[in-house]
Amino acid sequence: MNKKKLIALIIILISFSILSLIGVSYALFTKTVKGEKSVTITSGTLKIDFKEGSTIQLEDARPTEDAEGLEMEPYTFTIENSGDVKAYYNISIKEDESNTLNNNYVRYSLTSDKGYDSGVRVMGGEGSSEFIIKSEDKIEVGDSIQYSLRLWLDKDVDNSVQGQSYKAKVIVNGYSNKTENATEVLLTQFTNDESIQDYDVNYTKEDSTVKENKMYVFRHEKTEQTSELINYRYIGKDPNNYVKFNNELWRIIGVFTIEDENGKKEKRIKLIRSEPLPVGEDNYISWDNKPSGTGSSIVQSGSNLWTDSRLMYLLNPNYENEKEGVSGSIYWNRQSGNCPNGMNNATAFCDFSEVGLLPEAQKMIGKTKWYLGGTEKYTSTDDGLASHFYGYERENKIFQNDNYSKNWIGYIGLMYPSDYGYATSGGITTNRNSCLMNELSNWNKLSDCYNNDWIFYGGLQFTITSRTDHASSIFIVNNDGNIIFIGAYWPRNVNPVIYLTSDVKYSNGDGSQSDPFIFTK
Repeated sequence: MNKKKLIALIIILISFSILSLIGVSYALFTKTVKGEKSVTITSGTLKIDFKEGSTIQLEDARPTEDAEGLEMEPYTFTIENSGDVKAYYNISIKEDESNTLNNNYVRYSLTSDKGYDSGVRVMGGEGSSEFIIKSEDKIEVGDSIQYSLRLWLDKDVDNSVQGQSYKAKVIVNGYSNKTENATEVLLTQFTNDESIQDYDVNYTKEDSTVKENKMYVFRHEKTEQTSELINYRYIGKDPNNYVKFNNELWRIIGVFTIEDENGKKEKRIKLIRSEPLPVGEDNYISWDNKPSGTGSSIVQSGSNLWTDSRLMYLLNPNYENEKEGVSGSIYWNRQSGNCPNGMNNATAFCDFSEVGLLPEAQKMIGKTKWYLGGTEKYTSTDDGLASHFYGYERENKIFQNDNYSKNWIGYIGLMYPSDYGYATSGGITTNRNSCLMNELSNWNKLSDCYNNDWIFYGGLQFTITSRTDHASSIFIVNNDGNIIFIGAYWPRNVNPVIYLTSDVKYSNGDGSQSDPFIFTK
């Protein structure tokens, strides 16, 4: 008997779906083409286009040599990412339960216009009913890929299969909610390059116009409150560390090993708001302005203990009952009220109704142990380097050393002096290594250091760190680039700093200002 007539009809039903098989189309694999209608299925991000007129023609279902099978007219379909986030998909086969033809006789090949080639494969093997023919892949926004599927019968098919049939469903499973852990994504971008002292880290070695977009490794020695740690920081004049958070631009200081409220150590992303909180014309708020005898304050100019500072009350949740000298929790709750502004309970009106935290942002902020240690010595190369400040911040020394905790568990804090110091890349005259070997109080004389430090923008910025020989003094980044101290009551710029929870996911973006990272919970 002629092999061409061994099988009267082989029907392969091909359908395409996204997520839960939202749509199905059927194409009959016979010697005739069934229909020319173009079908489009769209859901969320992915769009699948296929034409029934592109049906694979088995030419009366004849068996063929494997090599000849690759020459058969393919069934083509296109997957396009028409959404605004990266998407993922796989392609699988689901065989019909009514099949009588053993799938060992069926061969397939799947290729794409992007270079993918499965080679010749057996359809699934005896006993298989559903299996993946193209494993998970990703497709970027605006990209498309065309696949060609060829099916044929093995050349060794014999008379015993006469009258039997085979049908299967090809399924494209696509989803845009595939998420990667944000911390892990960032950690794929760090560099351990020991030669970074020898070139401008703001740009790649290969192309002086393209940003490195990497974090750099910092090995920190053991302190009184922390063990030896490796942390990762963005450095340079303007690295690609932008993130869209709270519907505004923030920037990533780096990835740090921290302790959560339960003492669990984990790597988490640290963010700082890219612009100061807007308050009136000058954006200035006091760090603290409690009069003597109120809380930890023993002078009229406020206290330098963060745990009961009025700025802490303003930024963090659960201080709604604070009324004197500040309206508690108004930044956290996206409200308006009074901000501390000047000595002895003075206030200024603050409106955070448009810039306070949204509920989605609140859920992404994790409670964290913040270190409150400070110093009185910081003006020489023996005691004032960024590395020295890192140690002071994590040591057990504050002004009222015996009365209060040297750390604080909370949601929103401020940057450390060491965050500012370590963020420099240096320049041509003063390179990065020289910057880090100069005391931060002298950086106003080293323009290469502060001009190539993305945290410096020319304003007066608070840090969370105190001067330990003064009851009311805290450190700030001065507008000329060096670290100085001022009284806590003096109003200055406030750039909130937070640690994201460890389960925050990466959604999209390359970290540039025009395409910031997007993280989701």
